[in-house]
Amino acid sequence: MNVTTLWYWAQNAAKTKKAVDVIIVGASGTIVKTTVQPK
Repeated sequence: MNVTTLWYWAQNAAKTKKAVDVIIVGASGTIVKTTVQPK
């Protein structure tokens, strides 16, 4: 694996992790709001 391939892999991994974090935070926020503020 050369440096360029490693760099692209790292960039993609970072984007994927960020997307997953956003999904987890969004889902957790929705659950908290639903639990704390029942309609």
